[in-house]
Amino acid sequence: MSGETITTVTSEDGGEKATSPLLSTTPCILCIGMAGSGKSSLVQRINSYLHQRKLASSKEEGKTGEKEEDGEKVGEKEDTSSEKDEEDSKADDKEGASEEDSFDTPCYLINLDPAVYQLPFEANIDIRETVDYKSVMKNYGLGPNGGIVTSLNLFATKFDEVLDIMEKRSATSDYFLFDTPGQIEVFTWSASGAIITETLASSFPTVVLYIIDTPRCISPVSFMSNMLYACSILYKTRLPFVLVFNKVDISGSDFAMEWLRDYDSFRDALQEETAYIGTMARSMALVLEEFYQNLRAVGVSALTGSGMDELFVAVDEAINEYMEEYKPEIDEMFLAKQREKEKAANKSLEELAEDLRIGGEKVTPQSSTYISVGDDDSSNTMVSNGKDAISTTSPSTKVMQAAEEIALEYDSDDVEEEMDN
Repeated sequence: MSGETITTVTSEDGGEKATSPLLSTTPCILCIGMAGSGKSSLVQRINSYLHQRKLASSKEEGKTGEKEEDGEKVGEKEDTSSEKDEEDSKADDKEGASEEDSFDTPCYLINLDPAVYQLPFEANIDIRETVDYKSVMKNYGLGPNGGIVTSLNLFATKFDEVLDIMEKRSATSDYFLFDTPGQIEVFTWSASGAIITETLASSFPTVVLYIIDTPRCISPVSFMSNMLYACSILYKTRLPFVLVFNKVDISGSDFAMEWLRDYDSFRDALQEETAYIGTMARSMALVLEEFYQNLRAVGVSALTGSGMDELFVAVDEAINEYMEEYKPEIDEMFLAKQREKEKAANKSLEELAEDLRIGGEKVTPQSSTYISVGDDDSSNTMVSNGKDAISTTSPSTKVMQAAEEIALEYDSDDVEEEMDN
């Protein structure tokens, strides 16, 4: 965010290390997938799964609390009036707690698809409430994809407000879940999509879920096409990545897992493809074999909810990968930008100090920024950053040079004549 400063601390070896630029440690999950892959349905299933998991956890905590209360009960029973008062107080406490936890949610939902007609979930932040997709198409004379790109561009200009809301809700949310447009290239390869992704990645731990339509991957060639998309998105976003094979209730994902882990089995499946596309797919599979080795992949069903436990095991691993590998890289990038800003500021101050130097003498206003100036002196000069702090009774070098140039325009004889007159 603008105005966010990165402070540095000195490590044991004397080097600089950037402190964390993250706004919060609440993870962001970006769901990306082709149209028809069941992406929005999976977002709804994830939302439902997280609520059910939290409810089950709350019930277990409640049972544990009841057992502890039963063990602490001693003595005789209280009279009826005292029991009634105690029940009333408990009811009041529950009402107060429910009011305090009204904003507490395991999943904060954000929709980034401006063209979707209906969502299977209720989004907490919806791009459609900010940008009217149809009006954008009409006013700018755009087609469907152009309307989505322009809508995302307009929404990206307000994304700092989204970050502010997310920062406030991070204390009461376990995950931020994003649903993106079904047109992959519109979000992944557009400027606005890159801005949103990079901004999230620099502010929150971010994981990318690439949702694949499993029944459409039965063909080895279609499978390879999806893997190429996955590879391009991974290298574009440079974020922890999870392959999610959806719709396993229709077609199991065992064949896909085998093809990912065993190149020979995939090569055998491609033997039936005698066209040029088969030869190209075999070559690509051989090249991407190393890419598959460290890739997380799970099979899920947005309809039945199967595979959700395995999905969140992979998500948690990806979050840990972000904190261990990606976050230090992001911190280093922020530190490099900070150094560039300081270098540019020092250069400006050096130019200012050069302008203030007269005849080899150096003007030394009060400041805490030291810049080396002078031709034959290596001493340091302090140059003030404030405009009121610089004070000198002599004109600057540029003013003196301008005066000399004007004087040279007059001929010496003309000057004598004027003096005689």
